[in-house]
Amino acid sequence: MAIDPIYSTAFILATSIFTILVVKRLGSQSGCITYGYIGLILFSINIFFIFSGSIFISTLKDTFTVLVSGENYTATVSSYSKEEVYDSDEDKYETMYTPTVSFTTKYGQTIERELDFSTTNLELGDAYKINYNKLDDKVITLGFMLFIKLAGTFIFCFIFSFLFIGELLFAFNKNMDTYYSIVKKAGFYFFLPFLMIGFDALLIYGLLNGNEVPFWVSLVLVFFIVVLTLAIVGYLKTTYAKGVPVMVQVAPNRWVGDWKEEEEEEESIDSYSSD
Repeated sequence: MAIDPIYSTAFILATSIFTILVVKRLGSQSGCITYGYIGLILFSINIFFIFSGSIFISTLKDTFTVLVSGENYTATVSSYSKEEVYDSDEDKYETMYTPTVSFTTKYGQTIERELDFSTTNLELGDAYKINYNKLDDKVITLGFMLFIKLAGTFIFCFIFSFLFIGELLFAFNKNMDTYYSIVKKAGFYFFLPFLMIGFDALLIYGLLNGNEVPFWVSLVLVFFIVVLTLAIVGYLKTTYAKGVPVMVQVAPNRWVGDWKEEEEEEESIDSYSSD
């Protein structure tokens, strides 16, 4: 996809201005290495912010369009392509299979499409639940793949949006206390619960609507669903009862987050009052 030179120039110019402002606020030595280091960090934040946002919006738009106007079908693997991929963790090559599925629409038309993922375990005749939009001629795989795409793009967009806002506030010499407070609350009250609830929902959806799996796999899913659900309830009860955990430095370069007990809070208040 070609990018308009005007946008590229504007992006480089804006990143350069932000770099100058950030280095000026830091008050550090303004050498080439400092500008290069800060500029590289800001360039990475800005580029990931733009791409994560655009991919998330595109994924959300496409998924919504397909799900609203499409039809659900069960497609079977009719063929596949394969590729040898090196696994650095296990120091060996693995064969990745990209399935091509066929299904018959309610109008009697047989359609074949290659799905947009690869797997190490695939056989002819395997079934996948898909959604087909006749108007746009789009196929989307339902189940784990759909949630993974939405959740993954949202997480990246969420993180880099906060980093970009922080970059702007710091560059324009704004007070960062409110920003830090919002980031901390958003992380503990929203981001962590979102990850836990999203993963739990993914497991539940996979158990109820996923592809057929052996019985023992279903038992493992049920076990993790129960454990994760209990962990979510406990975390939410503790967080909303005691507030955001307090970060305490226990060693050089080591911080631990924990909730203050009521007695500790009362002691800190009493000591502050006596002072």
